[in-house]
Amino acid sequence: MVVPNLKEAMKRSKENGKVQTIHYVLEEELKGIAKGKRYFIKTYGCQMNEHDSENIKALLEELGFSQIDCMEEADLILLNTCAIRENAHNKVFGFLGRIKNIKEKRPHVIAGISGCMAQEEVVVNEILKKYNYIECQLKTGRTHQIRVHMSYINHPLLGDKVYGPPVTKPFQHLQGQTLHAKILGFHHPATNQYIEVEAPLPQYFVQLIESMKTG
Repeated sequence: MVVPNLKEAMKRSKENGKVQTIHYVLEEELKGIAKGKRYFIKTYGCQMNEHDSENIKALLEELGFSQIDCMEEADLILLNTCAIRENAHNKVFGFLGRIKNIKEKRPHVIAGISGCMAQEEVVVNEILKKYNYIECQLKTGRTHQIRVHMSYINHPLLGDKVYGPPVTKPFQHLQGQTLHAKILGFHHPATNQYIEVEAPLPQYFVQLIESMKTG
């Protein structure tokens, strides 16, 4: 069995490939459900985290949330985290301490973390033990590690300018990496209702699949 090289997966390249923006499709009854509510989001780490935060913002605002810069006044607090740098770890745990004070004064506030730290077993266990007021941990996926692993097993992603092969015909129409999150599902922290949103394939994905079918 071939296993991923985790040391390589933890590295970050200064070269950035083009990132395809994902637009999630909400069911009509969910649009505006959080009207009047406000959210605060803090982002740590690489450019991929910045793009993930932009996608999260778009989804929250379609739900009806509005963004504010003051964490103490938010109804929803999200920390989009990075697991690469120790300094980022420390800053996140420092923010978690501030969130505890906010929760004591405003118990209705929902707090959560996403990104790499939300997927590390040691970190998750520490949060559950010491910071049990964190209601949600979003597992957004580690796209960088996926790309490294696919390259490591000799199946690199088409369109990956860092780890993939040079793009040749008939794939010159690619507008980004051939990596797509089709479905995002989570349980609502207050009602426990399961909510699922689906992102249709980008057009360049559709064109790629058709070109591969026709040879």
